Order: sequence, then structure tokens, then C-alpha cells
Amino acid sequence: MATGPSGRLTSAVNVVGSALILNLLWLLCCLPLVTAGAATAAFYDSVRKRFVEGEEVTARDFLRTVVGNARQATAIGSLGIVVVAVCLLTFLFDPTPSLGGMAAPVLLSALALTCLFGWGIPLGARFTNSTGAHLRNGVVLGLTHLPSTLLCLVGAGLAFAGVWTYFPLVFVLPVAVMVAWTFRLERAFAKHGYLAPAQPAPVARP
Repeated sequence: MATGPSGRLTSAVNVVGSALILNLLWLLCCLPLVTAGAATAAFYDSVRKRFVEGEEVTARDFLRTVVGNARQATAIGSLGIVVVAVCLLTFLFDPTPSLGGMAAPVLLSALALTCLFGWGIPLGARFTNSTGAHLRNGVVLGLTHLPSTLLCLVGAGLAFAGVWTYFPLVFVLPVAVMVAWTFRLERAFAKHGYLAPAQPAPVARP
């Protein structure tokens, strides 16, 4: 592996290029809203493999992960649609809407969506379990790591605001948020015993 300036530059270009490609694949796979859950599962899994484990991830790998997570991730993503619908109905049928009255449903809905998409879907992509177990564990982890959940929510909100202000940022900000969140998820999974501790390398005997 090259360690000189040109080698470091090549490595940096490869990392940035991989990030932009994964971001684009996620956007394309989210275009049919029904596949947004599976696309997010593949986005997380591909970012983890590329930036945490250092593996190369191809577009074919990404699409294969979308298909492999379609059933569970779509079920979890559908619950997110229900959460948004309930929030909207709350506003529609509120006879006297006020700023204070709107804040609570919006915050609860955003928290629920973060537990579903920020915790539940990555659990489904990372581990083998039933959809119900991933949902339960996602809610438990989201609430027991409430500061991290709120930080994820703030990051997603800032990314949305940035894209709303300057649309080309849609090709950069989602992967930036996902990379940061993936590292946080790995620490949380390890803390709760979801990941086996790394085994020390064997010592060569003389």
C-alpha cells in the first residue's frame, strides 16, 4: 500500500468516490418510496463495510443488499409511513391548532421515525432476527441511547434543511450523516453485546 503523498491522495479520492456512489445508489433506490426502507438498510450496511471494515463495495453488492433486506426493511419502513400519517391526521382534526400543540406530535413522530430508521432498520441489516424483535430492540436502543437518538435526529434535520436550502447537497449530506451514525451504531451494538469482542492476533513463536 502506498504511503507517500500520491498514495494518500489516491486513497482519499477513493474514499470520497465510494461515499458519493453509495449516496447516489441510495437516492436512486429511494425513488419508489416503498423501497426506502430496504435502500436505507443497504445504505447502512454498505457504509459499514466500506468505512468501518474497509471492504470494497460495488453497486451489485448494494443492490443485492436491497433485495435481501426488502421484506423486513419494507415492513419497518411501512410503520414509518403510519407514524407520519397519524401525525398529519392529528393536525387535520385538531380544531384549534397551536404551535405548542403541534410541537408534541411532531417531536414524538420524529423520535419514532428515528427509532425505526436509525435503529430498527440497521439492526435488520446487521443481524438475523424476526421483524418484531428488530422493532423491539430498535425502540429499546433508541430510548436507552436517547442522546444519540436525538443527535441523529438533529443531524438528519440539519441535512434536510441543507438540501432544502441548496439542493445539490442531497448528493453529499446523506452519506455524511450515515457515516457518522454508522460509527455510533457500532459502538452501541458492541456495548450491548450484539458484537463479539475482537480476538487478539496470535503471537508468532520463534
